[in-house]
Amino acid sequence: MSSTAPAPSPGRGLPGARASGSSPPHESPSGADQPGAGGEGPPPFVGVLIQAAVKGEAAPGPAWLRFPPGGRNPRLMTAVWLVVVGGLAVAVSAELSAFSHRQGQPWACATAAAVTTGSLMFLGRSPMVAWRVMTLGLAGTALVSGPPSSWPWSPTGLVLYAVVLVVVAARAQPSLVTGVWLWSVLAVWLSSRGVSQWLVAALAAALGGLAVLGNVQRGRDEARQQLAQTSAERDAASAQQAVLAERARIARELHDVVAHHMSLIAIQAEAAAVREPGLPPSTVASLGLIRDAAREALTETRGIVGLLRGGDATGEREPAPGIGQIDALVAGARTSGMSVTLEMSGVRPSLPAATELTAYRIVQEALANAARHAPGQPVRVSVGEADGSLTVEVLSGPPALGARP
Repeated sequence: MSSTAPAPSPGRGLPGARASGSSPPHESPSGADQPGAGGEGPPPFVGVLIQAAVKGEAAPGPAWLRFPPGGRNPRLMTAVWLVVVGGLAVAVSAELSAFSHRQGQPWACATAAAVTTGSLMFLGRSPMVAWRVMTLGLAGTALVSGPPSSWPWSPTGLVLYAVVLVVVAARAQPSLVTGVWLWSVLAVWLSSRGVSQWLVAALAAALGGLAVLGNVQRGRDEARQQLAQTSAERDAASAQQAVLAERARIARELHDVVAHHMSLIAIQAEAAAVREPGLPPSTVASLGLIRDAAREALTETRGIVGLLRGGDATGEREPAPGIGQIDALVAGARTSGMSVTLEMSGVRPSLPAATELTAYRIVQEALANAARHAPGQPVRVSVGEADGSLTVEVLSGPPALGARP
């Protein structure tokens, strides 16, 4: 019978993994979201305007606003998108034509409507791009709005602009939202030819309210995500606590079942020589081996119980066995009547503790199997290291005829 098993290769580790993280939701991916920071930056007011105009970015919008859409039926959703945007473009163009009183320039109204509604295509993936394009469309309506006393904006376009502003405010930092609101008010004011300044102020206040509403929604989303993360951490802690409780229960049962019986074996083996003073010396030696083996098993059981109880340092009173203890293991097997030869070649004096413990356990289990299944047969134990690999080999003869398996 043979038992061969390569122990874990010593000195070989996994390559280091670099931890990666993602930026929190609704945060700008660049550090430029803090305008005016540092002594070299522009003033805060100018900084927020520059940030909103050309540099600032916001988190992507909701998935149902993204174009081209995904999901189960992308073609159907794309068709729906095109129909909705086309219908809105026609509505905005018709409103601009009605307000402009310039029936001879329908293409100008159609172009302004296309710019205003086409920005919706970018809303789901880049809300800031959608807002910039729609702001140009809103201000561009003044170019086709007709006489100075006419109404310069399309009602449908204003509603769409409000939707875009809310999405941007819900996906951007507060400083960026401030710049977005300032540019929106400036666009309304520049395009308000012939409109009462009180109405312009009311529109500015309404845009500010929408920006605040979107930012409040952003805060709610962050609070909801933080609550979900806290709940997940609490569930993980509860699961870990349940695992520790189960380990403690297993430790108690292991101690009650195994350690108790091993203690009785050690006590009975030691008391046998006292109760029977006339025993042959070989029998007394065998009882001593039984006692020592029981004590060793009891010590290792205590170590395992300590680990199951949560890594208690008092559980292991002695270092874990290793290759240096294989000689004593073989000597104990010879004392019990086994014929064992040991060969060790090329083994380094210091190996990882896990490798040494694995090699020791392999030899221990192989000797126990040889004594159980092939009693009286010679056993050869070979431990060697070559090319960075540790090899443990235990060979024994076949069991004798009529021997019990």
